[in-house]
Amino acid sequence: MKINKNKTYTVTQIANIAGVSKASVSRWLADRHVTPDHIKGKAKYFKSTYVEQYLEAHRAPHNKASELPTTTELLQQQISQLREENKRLVARIEKQDKQIKEKDQQIANWTSQSAVISRLANDSHSVARKF
Repeated sequence: MKINKNKTYTVTQIANIAGVSKASVSRWLADRHVTPDHIKGKAKYFKSTYVEQYLEAHRAPHNKASELPTTTELLQQQISQLREENKRLVARIEKQDKQIKEKDQQIANWTSQSAVISRLANDSHSVARKF
């Protein structure tokens, strides 16, 4: 929006031009002890030079907010991080499942070996009784 040098602006108009809240503009004006050019009713009107000064003071790269990621970008980053974490967890679960299957196989082997040993022990007792 082009600023008319001969026009005065309300805090609301300055905020709309700058794309910020009225409170931000009001604080900025109060911090600089700026007095309105004129007042009509409750509306305070400021010279266009203050609009230009406000815009200059809040123009990038001085405005660090312009460097901050948007909410959408933050959410996309979180989604990406969660997907990576999910992949790591799935890989960990698959590794643990494999370890469990190996342990189950070992137990099954020990059980069958135990049955063989038990039969051999019984057979040796039977042979020992015969003599």
